[in-house]
Amino acid sequence: MQGASIWKTGHLIQKDIFAFTPVLSEYVDHEWGSGLIFFSLLKIFGPGSLLLFKIVIAFGAIFFASQAARINGVKWPTILMIAIPCALAVFPGYIPVVRSHTLTYLFFAMMLLYLEKIRQGDGRPAISIIFIMLIWVNVHGGFVSGLGIMAVYALTDLIFRRRSKIMLVALMGAIFATTVSPYGLKFWDCLFKALTLHRASIAEWQTMPIFGQDPYIGFRILFAIVVFVLVFGRKAFKGKISTAQMIVLVITALIAMRHRRHAPFFGLAALAFLGPYLEACAARLRLNITALTAVVLYALIAVIVAIFILPSVTFQVLAPVGFYPVREADILMYSKAEGNLAVPLRWGNYAMWRLYPRIKISMCGRYEAMYPQSTFDMNHDFFYKNGPDWDRMVKLCKVDYIMLELNNTALRPEDLDALGFENIWSSRYSALYARKGLSGALMDTAHNLPPRTIQPLDAHMTDSWRM
Repeated sequence: MQGASIWKTGHLIQKDIFAFTPVLSEYVDHEWGSGLIFFSLLKIFGPGSLLLFKIVIAFGAIFFASQAARINGVKWPTILMIAIPCALAVFPGYIPVVRSHTLTYLFFAMMLLYLEKIRQGDGRPAISIIFIMLIWVNVHGGFVSGLGIMAVYALTDLIFRRRSKIMLVALMGAIFATTVSPYGLKFWDCLFKALTLHRASIAEWQTMPIFGQDPYIGFRILFAIVVFVLVFGRKAFKGKISTAQMIVLVITALIAMRHRRHAPFFGLAALAFLGPYLEACAARLRLNITALTAVVLYALIAVIVAIFILPSVTFQVLAPVGFYPVREADILMYSKAEGNLAVPLRWGNYAMWRLYPRIKISMCGRYEAMYPQSTFDMNHDFFYKNGPDWDRMVKLCKVDYIMLELNNTALRPEDLDALGFENIWSSRYSALYARKGLSGALMDTAHNLPPRTIQPLDAHMTDSWRM
Protein backbone atom coordinates (compact mmCIF):
# COMPACT_ATOMS: atom_id res chain seq x y z
CA MET A 1 0.00 0.00 0.00
CA GLN A 2 2.64 2.53 1.03
CA GLY A 3 4.98 1.13 -1.61
CA ALA A 4 2.33 1.68 -4.27
CA SER A 5 1.70 5.19 -2.96
CA ILE A 6 5.39 6.11 -3.20
CA TRP A 7 5.61 4.75 -6.74
CA LYS A 8 2.39 6.52 -7.75
CA THR A 9 2.66 9.88 -5.97
CA GLY A 10 6.17 10.09 -4.51
CA HIS A 11 4.97 10.38 -0.91
CA LEU A 12 3.45 8.31 1.91
CA ILE A 13 -0.26 7.98 2.58
CA GLN A 14 -0.99 10.24 5.55
CA LYS A 15 -4.54 9.03 6.25
CA ASP A 16 -6.44 5.87 5.43
CA ILE A 17 -8.30 6.18 2.13
CA PHE A 18 -9.49 2.58 1.82
CA ALA A 19 -12.14 2.34 4.57
CA PHE A 20 -15.72 3.54 4.95
CA THR A 21 -15.62 3.13 8.75
CA PRO A 22 -14.15 5.76 11.13
CA VAL A 23 -10.36 5.98 10.88
CA LEU A 24 -7.58 7.74 12.80
CA SER A 25 -6.81 11.33 11.89
CA GLU A 26 -3.25 10.37 10.92
CA TYR A 27 -1.75 7.15 9.59
CA VAL A 28 1.71 6.38 11.01
CA ASP A 29 2.97 3.27 9.22
CA HIS A 30 5.83 1.44 10.93
CA GLU A 31 6.10 -0.90 7.92
CA TRP A 32 6.32 1.66 5.13
CA GLY A 33 9.84 0.57 4.14
CA SER A 34 8.94 -3.09 3.73
CA GLY A 35 5.92 -2.04 1.67
CA LEU A 36 8.24 -0.11 -0.63
CA ILE A 37 10.57 -3.11 -0.94
CA PHE A 38 7.75 -5.55 -1.67
CA PHE A 39 5.95 -3.36 -4.20
CA SER A 40 9.21 -2.46 -5.95
CA LEU A 41 10.01 -6.16 -6.39
CA LEU A 42 6.48 -6.77 -7.64
CA LYS A 43 6.58 -3.82 -10.03
CA ILE A 44 10.02 -4.53 -11.49
CA PHE A 45 10.42 -8.30 -11.34
CA GLY A 46 6.90 -9.68 -10.94
CA PRO A 47 5.13 -11.83 -8.31
CA GLY A 48 7.69 -14.64 -8.32
CA SER A 49 10.34 -12.26 -7.00
CA LEU A 50 8.39 -11.93 -3.72
CA LEU A 51 8.60 -15.68 -3.16
CA LEU A 52 12.29 -15.71 -4.03
CA PHE A 53 12.88 -12.77 -1.70
CA LYS A 54 11.10 -14.61 1.12
CA ILE A 55 13.29 -17.69 0.58
CA VAL A 56 16.47 -15.61 0.54
CA ILE A 57 15.74 -13.73 3.77
CA ALA A 58 14.60 -16.94 5.48
CA PHE A 59 17.93 -18.60 4.65
CA GLY A 60 19.65 -15.37 5.64
CA ALA A 61 18.11 -15.50 9.12
CA ILE A 62 19.18 -19.14 9.53
CA PHE A 63 22.65 -18.33 8.23
CA PHE A 64 23.32 -15.43 10.62
CA ALA A 65 22.04 -17.41 13.62
CA SER A 66 24.32 -20.28 12.53
CA GLN A 67 27.25 -17.88 12.35
CA ALA A 68 26.53 -16.78 15.91
CA ALA A 69 26.86 -20.42 16.94
CA ARG A 70 30.00 -20.83 14.86
CA ILE A 71 31.91 -18.00 16.52
CA ASN A 72 31.18 -19.69 19.86
CA GLY A 73 33.13 -22.71 18.64
CA VAL A 74 30.26 -24.98 17.67
CA LYS A 75 31.14 -27.43 14.91
CA TRP A 76 29.23 -27.36 11.63
CA PRO A 77 27.76 -30.88 11.98
CA THR A 78 26.23 -29.84 15.31
CA ILE A 79 24.88 -26.62 13.83
CA LEU A 80 23.32 -28.51 10.94
CA MET A 81 21.64 -30.91 13.35
CA ILE A 82 20.22 -28.09 15.48
CA ALA A 83 19.10 -26.18 12.38
CA ILE A 84 16.42 -28.77 11.57
CA PRO A 85 14.16 -28.28 14.62
CA CYS A 86 15.06 -24.57 14.71
CA ALA A 87 13.95 -24.13 11.10
CA LEU A 88 10.67 -25.86 11.95
CA ALA A 89 10.12 -23.31 14.72
CA VAL A 90 10.99 -20.42 12.39
CA PHE A 91 8.84 -21.71 9.51
CA PRO A 92 5.43 -20.26 10.63
CA GLY A 93 6.82 -16.75 10.24
CA TYR A 94 7.10 -17.27 6.48
CA ILE A 95 3.61 -18.51 5.62
CA PRO A 96 1.48 -17.95 3.66
CA VAL A 97 2.87 -14.79 2.03
CA VAL A 98 5.86 -12.54 2.55
CA ARG A 99 5.14 -10.09 5.35
CA SER A 100 7.15 -7.30 6.89
CA HIS A 101 7.96 -9.26 10.04
CA THR A 102 10.12 -11.63 7.96
CA LEU A 103 12.67 -8.80 7.78
CA THR A 104 12.56 -8.56 11.57
CA TYR A 105 13.66 -12.20 11.87
CA LEU A 106 16.58 -11.52 9.55
CA PHE A 107 17.72 -8.47 11.51
CA PHE A 108 17.17 -10.27 14.82
CA ALA A 109 19.55 -13.04 13.73
CA MET A 110 22.10 -10.48 12.55
CA MET A 111 21.82 -8.75 15.91
CA LEU A 112 22.54 -12.02 17.74
CA LEU A 113 25.71 -12.49 15.68
CA TYR A 114 27.01 -8.94 16.16
CA LEU A 115 26.24 -8.87 19.88
CA GLU A 116 28.13 -12.13 20.32
CA LYS A 117 31.10 -10.64 18.49
CA ILE A 118 31.09 -7.60 20.77
CA ARG A 119 30.79 -9.86 23.83
CA GLN A 120 33.91 -11.68 22.68
CA GLY A 121 35.91 -8.46 22.40
CA ASP A 122 35.34 -7.22 18.84
CA GLY A 123 33.91 -3.70 19.00
CA ARG A 124 33.58 -3.12 15.25
CA PRO A 125 30.06 -4.61 14.89
CA ALA A 126 28.69 -1.71 17.00
CA ILE A 127 28.62 0.40 13.82
CA SER A 128 26.85 -2.41 11.94
CA ILE A 129 24.22 -2.64 14.67
CA ILE A 130 23.39 1.08 14.40
CA PHE A 131 23.17 0.81 10.61
CA ILE A 132 20.85 -2.23 10.90
CA MET A 133 18.61 -0.30 13.28
CA LEU A 134 18.35 2.59 10.81
CA ILE A 135 16.87 0.17 8.27
CA TRP A 136 14.93 -1.96 10.75
CA VAL A 137 12.96 0.94 12.25
CA ASN A 138 11.63 1.79 8.81
CA VAL A 139 10.54 -1.70 7.77
CA HIS A 140 8.86 -3.19 10.85
CA GLY A 141 8.00 -2.37 14.45
CA GLY A 142 9.75 -5.58 15.52
CA PHE A 143 12.94 -3.53 15.88
CA VAL A 144 12.00 -3.33 19.57
CA SER A 145 13.11 -6.97 19.85
CA GLY A 146 16.57 -5.86 18.77
CA LEU A 147 16.62 -3.12 21.39
CA GLY A 148 15.46 -5.69 23.94
CA ILE A 149 18.31 -8.15 23.40
CA MET A 150 20.80 -5.28 23.22
CA ALA A 151 19.57 -4.16 26.65
CA VAL A 152 20.06 -7.72 27.96
CA TYR A 153 23.65 -7.84 26.70
CA ALA A 154 24.44 -4.33 27.94
CA LEU A 155 23.00 -5.03 31.39
CA THR A 156 24.80 -8.34 31.85
CA ASP A 157 28.07 -6.77 30.67
CA LEU A 158 27.56 -3.93 33.14
CA ILE A 159 26.85 -6.34 36.00
CA PHE A 160 29.83 -8.59 35.22
CA ARG A 161 32.11 -5.65 34.31
CA ARG A 162 32.87 -6.71 30.77
CA ARG A 163 32.92 -4.52 27.65
CA SER A 164 29.94 -2.54 28.88
CA LYS A 165 31.04 0.75 27.30
CA ILE A 166 30.87 -0.59 23.76
CA MET A 167 27.55 -2.29 24.43
CA LEU A 168 26.12 0.89 25.93
CA VAL A 169 27.37 3.03 23.04
CA ALA A 170 25.83 0.58 20.55
CA LEU A 171 22.56 0.60 22.50
CA MET A 172 22.42 4.40 22.70
CA GLY A 173 23.25 4.68 19.00
CA ALA A 174 20.53 2.17 18.13
CA ILE A 175 17.97 4.04 20.23
CA PHE A 176 18.88 7.29 18.49
CA ALA A 177 18.55 5.53 15.10
CA THR A 178 14.92 4.71 15.87
CA THR A 179 14.06 8.40 15.54
CA VAL A 180 15.33 8.48 11.95
CA SER A 181 12.10 7.82 10.06
CA PRO A 182 9.54 9.90 8.15
CA TYR A 183 7.61 10.29 11.41
CA GLY A 184 10.39 11.27 13.84
CA LEU A 185 9.56 11.06 17.55
CA LYS A 186 5.85 10.79 16.73
CA PHE A 187 6.62 7.25 15.58
CA TRP A 188 7.31 6.10 19.15
CA ASP A 189 4.00 7.39 20.45
CA CYS A 190 2.05 5.42 17.86
CA LEU A 191 4.26 2.36 18.27
CA PHE A 192 3.77 2.31 22.05
CA LYS A 193 0.02 2.25 21.53
CA ALA A 194 0.40 -0.62 19.06
CA LEU A 195 2.67 -2.60 21.40
CA THR A 196 0.22 -2.31 24.30
CA LEU A 197 -2.84 -3.11 22.21
CA HIS A 198 -4.98 -6.03 23.34
CA ARG A 199 -5.03 -8.59 20.52
CA ALA A 200 -6.43 -11.72 22.18
CA SER A 201 -9.17 -12.04 19.56
CA ILE A 202 -6.61 -12.44 16.74
CA ALA A 203 -5.35 -16.01 16.26
CA GLU A 204 -1.64 -15.30 15.71
CA TRP A 205 -1.53 -13.14 18.85
CA GLN A 206 -3.07 -15.80 21.07
CA THR A 207 -1.14 -17.93 23.55
CA MET A 208 0.75 -20.98 22.34
CA PRO A 209 -1.28 -24.15 23.01
CA ILE A 210 0.66 -26.93 24.72
CA PHE A 211 -0.63 -29.50 22.26
CA GLY A 212 -2.06 -29.16 18.78
CA GLN A 213 -1.71 -29.97 15.11
CA ASP A 214 -0.82 -26.58 13.71
CA PRO A 215 2.15 -24.78 12.13
CA TYR A 216 3.66 -24.25 15.60
CA ILE A 217 4.44 -27.94 16.20
CA GLY A 218 8.07 -27.05 15.44
CA PHE A 219 8.19 -24.71 18.42
CA ARG A 220 6.90 -27.43 20.75
CA ILE A 221 9.45 -29.94 19.49
CA LEU A 222 12.29 -27.44 19.77
CA PHE A 223 11.24 -26.32 23.24
CA ALA A 224 11.34 -29.91 24.47
CA ILE A 225 14.78 -30.40 22.90
CA VAL A 226 16.12 -27.18 24.43
CA VAL A 227 14.90 -28.08 27.92
CA PHE A 228 16.39 -31.58 27.71
CA VAL A 229 19.73 -30.41 26.31
CA LEU A 230 20.14 -27.61 28.85
CA VAL A 231 19.20 -29.81 31.81
CA PHE A 232 21.16 -32.85 30.69
CA GLY A 233 24.04 -31.12 28.93
CA ARG A 234 24.84 -28.41 31.45
CA LYS A 235 26.39 -30.92 33.81
CA ALA A 236 28.83 -31.99 31.11
CA PHE A 237 29.42 -28.49 29.74
CA LYS A 238 32.93 -27.35 30.62
CA GLY A 239 32.81 -23.83 29.19
CA LYS A 240 31.63 -20.63 30.80
CA ILE A 241 27.87 -20.21 30.68
CA SER A 242 26.75 -16.95 29.08
CA THR A 243 24.12 -15.25 31.22
CA ALA A 244 23.01 -13.08 28.29
CA GLN A 245 22.45 -16.12 26.09
CA MET A 246 20.38 -17.88 28.72
CA ILE A 247 18.26 -14.78 29.36
CA VAL A 248 17.59 -14.35 25.61
CA LEU A 249 16.59 -18.03 25.34
CA VAL A 250 14.19 -17.70 28.26
CA ILE A 251 12.69 -14.42 27.04
CA THR A 252 12.16 -15.66 23.48
CA ALA A 253 10.52 -18.84 24.80
CA LEU A 254 8.21 -16.84 27.07
CA ILE A 255 7.13 -14.35 24.40
CA ALA A 256 6.43 -17.24 22.01
CA MET A 257 4.24 -18.89 24.62
CA ARG A 258 2.41 -15.63 25.24
CA HIS A 259 1.98 -14.80 21.54
CA ARG A 260 2.46 -17.69 19.15
CA ARG A 261 3.53 -15.46 16.26
CA HIS A 262 6.84 -14.87 18.12
CA ALA A 263 7.95 -18.53 17.85
CA PRO A 264 10.62 -17.74 15.18
CA PHE A 265 12.56 -15.63 17.71
CA PHE A 266 13.00 -18.70 19.89
CA GLY A 267 14.04 -20.80 16.89
CA LEU A 268 16.79 -18.35 15.94
CA ALA A 269 18.00 -17.90 19.54
CA ALA A 270 18.18 -21.68 20.01
CA LEU A 271 20.16 -22.08 16.79
CA ALA A 272 22.62 -19.40 17.93
CA PHE A 273 23.12 -20.57 21.52
CA LEU A 274 22.22 -24.25 21.99
CA GLY A 275 25.21 -25.76 20.18
CA PRO A 276 27.78 -25.98 23.04
CA TYR A 277 25.24 -27.64 25.31
CA LEU A 278 24.17 -30.10 22.62
CA GLU A 279 27.79 -31.10 22.06
CA ALA A 280 28.25 -31.54 25.82
CA CYS A 281 25.03 -33.56 25.94
CA ALA A 282 26.21 -35.78 23.07
CA ALA A 283 29.56 -36.31 24.78
CA ARG A 284 27.84 -37.33 28.00
CA LEU A 285 25.71 -39.82 26.05
CA ARG A 286 28.83 -40.96 24.17
CA LEU A 287 27.37 -39.95 20.84
CA ASN A 288 29.47 -38.51 18.03
CA ILE A 289 27.86 -35.88 15.80
CA THR A 290 29.86 -36.23 12.60
CA ALA A 291 29.70 -34.60 9.20
CA LEU A 292 28.58 -37.95 7.77
CA THR A 293 25.64 -38.02 10.18
CA ALA A 294 24.54 -34.55 9.07
CA VAL A 295 24.97 -35.38 5.37
CA VAL A 296 22.91 -38.58 5.66
CA LEU A 297 20.15 -36.81 7.60
CA TYR A 298 19.96 -33.91 5.15
CA ALA A 299 19.98 -36.30 2.19
CA LEU A 300 17.02 -38.13 3.74
CA ILE A 301 15.17 -34.85 4.26
CA ALA A 302 15.94 -33.83 0.65
CA VAL A 303 14.45 -37.08 -0.65
CA ILE A 304 11.30 -36.64 1.45
CA VAL A 305 10.91 -33.04 0.28
CA ALA A 306 11.51 -34.00 -3.36
CA ILE A 307 8.85 -36.72 -3.22
CA PHE A 308 6.13 -35.18 -1.08
CA ILE A 309 6.55 -31.38 -1.23
CA LEU A 310 8.33 -30.16 -4.37
CA PRO A 311 5.76 -31.56 -6.85
CA SER A 312 3.18 -29.10 -5.50
CA VAL A 313 5.55 -26.13 -5.17
CA THR A 314 5.30 -23.24 -7.60
CA PHE A 315 6.72 -19.75 -7.98
CA GLN A 316 3.27 -18.63 -9.04
CA VAL A 317 1.86 -16.61 -6.14
CA LEU A 318 -1.41 -18.24 -5.09
CA ALA A 319 -4.44 -16.92 -3.23
CA PRO A 320 -6.04 -20.14 -1.94
CA VAL A 321 -9.82 -20.34 -2.03
CA GLY A 322 -10.95 -20.73 1.56
CA PHE A 323 -8.00 -18.84 2.98
CA TYR A 324 -8.93 -15.76 0.97
CA PRO A 325 -12.35 -14.70 -0.43
CA VAL A 326 -11.19 -15.22 -4.01
CA ARG A 327 -14.46 -15.85 -5.81
CA GLU A 328 -16.33 -13.26 -3.77
CA ALA A 329 -13.77 -10.66 -4.87
CA ASP A 330 -14.08 -11.88 -8.45
CA ILE A 331 -17.84 -11.31 -8.41
CA LEU A 332 -17.51 -7.76 -7.10
CA MET A 333 -14.68 -7.01 -9.51
CA TYR A 334 -16.27 -8.39 -12.69
CA SER A 335 -19.64 -6.80 -11.90
CA LYS A 336 -17.88 -3.44 -11.33
CA ALA A 337 -19.77 -3.10 -8.07
CA GLU A 338 -19.38 0.09 -6.05
CA GLY A 339 -20.02 0.71 -2.37
CA ASN A 340 -18.96 -0.41 1.09
CA LEU A 341 -17.86 -3.90 2.00
CA ALA A 342 -17.92 -5.35 5.52
CA VAL A 343 -15.08 -7.83 5.77
CA PRO A 344 -13.40 -9.83 8.58
CA LEU A 345 -10.06 -8.49 9.77
CA ARG A 346 -7.83 -11.05 8.09
CA TRP A 347 -9.51 -10.59 4.70
CA GLY A 348 -9.38 -6.81 4.70
CA ASN A 349 -6.03 -6.35 2.97
CA TYR A 350 -6.88 -8.85 0.25
CA ALA A 351 -10.25 -7.21 -0.44
CA MET A 352 -8.67 -3.75 -0.39
CA TRP A 353 -5.98 -4.78 -2.86
CA ARG A 354 -8.45 -6.44 -5.21
CA LEU A 355 -11.35 -3.98 -5.12
CA TYR A 356 -10.24 -0.41 -4.33
CA PRO A 357 -11.26 2.27 -5.42
CA ARG A 358 -14.78 1.09 -6.35
CA ILE A 359 -15.15 -0.74 -3.05
CA LYS A 360 -14.17 0.51 0.39
CA ILE A 361 -13.69 -1.89 3.29
CA SER A 362 -14.59 -1.93 6.97
CA MET A 363 -11.27 -3.15 8.40
CA CYS A 364 -7.82 -4.42 7.42
CA GLY A 365 -4.72 -5.88 9.04
CA ARG A 366 -3.13 -2.47 9.75
CA TYR A 367 -5.90 -1.82 12.25
CA GLU A 368 -3.71 -0.46 15.07
CA ALA A 369 -2.26 2.23 12.80
CA MET A 370 -5.39 3.09 10.82
CA TYR A 371 -8.44 2.65 13.05
CA PRO A 372 -9.55 3.68 16.52
CA GLN A 373 -10.32 0.87 18.94
CA SER A 374 -14.03 1.59 18.55
CA THR A 375 -13.89 0.71 14.84
CA PHE A 376 -12.02 -2.52 15.53
CA ASP A 377 -14.56 -3.45 18.20
CA MET A 378 -17.49 -2.60 15.92
CA ASN A 379 -16.14 -4.78 13.11
CA HIS A 380 -15.17 -7.63 15.43
CA ASP A 381 -18.48 -7.56 17.30
CA PHE A 382 -20.37 -7.74 14.03
CA PHE A 383 -18.68 -10.85 12.72
CA TYR A 384 -18.56 -12.57 16.11
CA LYS A 385 -21.98 -11.36 17.36
CA ASN A 386 -20.56 -9.95 20.58
CA GLY A 387 -23.01 -8.12 22.83
CA PRO A 388 -26.62 -7.01 22.34
CA ASP A 389 -25.55 -4.25 19.91
CA TRP A 390 -23.43 -6.54 17.71
CA ASP A 391 -25.04 -5.32 14.47
CA ARG A 392 -24.37 -1.60 15.06
CA MET A 393 -21.99 -1.42 12.07
CA VAL A 394 -24.91 -2.08 9.73
CA LYS A 395 -27.04 0.42 11.67
CA LEU A 396 -24.45 3.21 11.87
CA CYS A 397 -22.63 2.79 8.56
CA LYS A 398 -23.88 2.23 5.05
CA VAL A 399 -22.94 -1.38 4.35
CA ASP A 400 -23.64 -2.62 0.82
CA TYR A 401 -21.83 -5.95 0.74
CA ILE A 402 -20.64 -8.50 3.27
CA MET A 403 -17.99 -11.19 2.90
CA LEU A 404 -18.86 -13.91 5.38
CA GLU A 405 -16.24 -16.33 6.69
CA LEU A 406 -18.26 -19.42 7.57
CA ASN A 407 -15.67 -21.42 9.53
CA ASN A 408 -14.11 -18.81 11.81
CA THR A 409 -16.84 -16.31 12.64
CA ALA A 410 -20.10 -16.50 14.56
CA LEU A 411 -22.18 -14.56 12.07
CA ARG A 412 -24.56 -16.86 10.20
CA PRO A 413 -26.46 -16.59 6.89
CA GLU A 414 -29.78 -16.37 8.72
CA ASP A 415 -28.48 -13.30 10.62
CA LEU A 416 -27.76 -11.54 7.34
CA ASP A 417 -31.13 -12.52 5.93
CA ALA A 418 -32.76 -10.87 8.95
CA LEU A 419 -30.67 -7.72 8.39
CA GLY A 420 -31.91 -7.37 4.82
CA PHE A 421 -29.04 -8.90 2.86
CA GLU A 422 -29.33 -11.45 0.05
CA ASN A 423 -26.98 -14.32 -0.66
CA ILE A 424 -25.03 -13.92 -3.90
CA TRP A 425 -22.48 -16.71 -3.64
CA SER A 426 -21.76 -19.48 -1.16
CA SER A 427 -19.14 -22.17 -0.76
CA ARG A 428 -18.13 -24.43 2.11
CA TYR A 429 -15.72 -21.73 3.32
CA SER A 430 -17.30 -18.38 2.63
CA ALA A 431 -20.18 -16.41 1.17
CA LEU A 432 -20.97 -13.06 -0.38
CA TYR A 433 -24.08 -11.09 0.59
CA ALA A 434 -25.46 -7.86 -0.87
CA ARG A 435 -28.01 -5.39 0.36
CA LYS A 436 -31.42 -5.99 -1.22
CA GLY A 437 -31.68 -3.99 -4.41
CA LEU A 438 -28.00 -4.56 -5.36
CA SER A 439 -28.13 -8.27 -6.04
CA GLY A 440 -29.30 -8.36 -9.70
CA ALA A 441 -26.02 -7.69 -11.54
CA LEU A 442 -24.05 -9.61 -8.92
CA MET A 443 -26.22 -12.69 -9.41
CA ASP A 444 -25.64 -12.60 -13.16
CA THR A 445 -21.87 -12.27 -12.64
CA ALA A 446 -21.83 -15.12 -10.12
CA HIS A 447 -23.55 -17.43 -12.60
CA ASN A 448 -21.05 -16.57 -15.35
CA LEU A 449 -17.76 -16.50 -13.47
CA PRO A 450 -14.65 -17.50 -15.45
CA PRO A 451 -13.24 -20.86 -14.31
CA ARG A 452 -10.04 -19.23 -13.05
CA THR A 453 -9.42 -16.10 -11.03
CA ILE A 454 -7.04 -13.29 -12.00
CA GLN A 455 -3.36 -13.04 -11.14
CA PRO A 456 -3.64 -12.14 -7.42
CA LEU A 457 -0.54 -9.98 -7.44
CA ASP A 458 -0.73 -7.71 -10.43
CA ALA A 459 1.09 -4.42 -9.89
CA HIS A 460 -1.22 -2.76 -12.42
CA MET A 461 -4.11 -3.05 -9.93
CA THR A 462 -2.87 0.15 -8.35
CA ASP A 463 -3.11 2.10 -11.62
CA SER A 464 -6.74 2.96 -10.82
CA TRP A 465 -6.13 3.94 -7.19
CA ARG A 466 -7.14 7.47 -6.24
CA MET A 467 -4.63 8.99 -3.82
